[in-house]
Amino acid sequence: MVLFLSILIIIFLISEISLQVVGHTNDIDFRLYDQELTNPDRLPDKLFVEADLRVSQLAPNTDVLATTSDFSVIYRINSQGLRDYEYPQQTDKTRIAVYGDSLTFGEGVPRGERFADIAEDEIENAEILNHGVPGYSLGDMYLHYRFSDYYEDIDHVVFFVSESVLHRDSSHLIENDTITIDQNDSANSLGHIDREDEFFTEETGLLRKHSHLVSYISYRWNILKLQSEMEEYDKNLWQRANDHVSENYGEARPASEKQPNIILNETVSKAEDNEHNFIVINIGTSKIPAMEEIRGITYYDLSENMSSYGEENRIRFQYDPHYNPETHNFIGKNVAQIIQENYMK
Repeated sequence: MVLFLSILIIIFLISEISLQVVGHTNDIDFRLYDQELTNPDRLPDKLFVEADLRVSQLAPNTDVLATTSDFSVIYRINSQGLRDYEYPQQTDKTRIAVYGDSLTFGEGVPRGERFADIAEDEIENAEILNHGVPGYSLGDMYLHYRFSDYYEDIDHVVFFVSESVLHRDSSHLIENDTITIDQNDSANSLGHIDREDEFFTEETGLLRKHSHLVSYISYRWNILKLQSEMEEYDKNLWQRANDHVSENYGEARPASEKQPNIILNETVSKAEDNEHNFIVINIGTSKIPAMEEIRGITYYDLSENMSSYGEENRIRFQYDPHYNPETHNFIGKNVAQIIQENYMK
């Protein structure tokens, strides 16, 4: 019995140390899983902070867990408020800053598997800094870019757009067909879809709180028990969200025919002032005719590629409408090809 218990303790210690090493290598604290189990949300509130840009940003130095029936992902935000690695201020590599909404942020997708990460891995001697924030409109992306000074040596700036980005209203930024930024304007386009926590009420014990191994196993066991209930909840959650959009905005909700033109023209001017090459890439499944008519921008449309890919593959999660990791991989390789062929030194 003593020998058996000794073996179990040794196995536990080896497993605990191994999981800590894996977590350290992948920049993940596995204790977060069980600690966050009592407060799951697809977009936890503490992920965001209201900043000087008059638009929500990601809270620097934050780790949160997003739990749904489709995925369990830790979102780690670096010291600059980006869901990305810590990059040096200056670099000899080609540096690309990308902006977008939850698709660029990679909702539901682990860091390292998002399309910006895939593209960075595919392109030799390049760094791609991910400025994606869930819920962003085209106007929010403009604001984020205009006031961003996180890193030096930016060569290219890319706006990733889709039909959902273009449908979000940015009218609070526009007056008489020009961008006006009111210092008191606190408009926020983020659309949080919060979860209720009725499934997750269990208190975390001392061992589960401090042990990476026990915390992770406990989390997975509880999620397994709740899987069918979570699936039903998520199904109803997104159905309510879709109904809300249809009731309030109709099937098509163009924010304004002029908005994209005004915002992108301002972005082009800002990019010229900063000596940045400005690019717009459509990663949605539908063409955006208005984008093709805007002068002064370099525009790439991946909608046909996306539609063809979607004919043979599931491109989104089962319930959550965001792109799954396989689709991110597909987009990443397409983006890498565009950048590699046209913009690498």
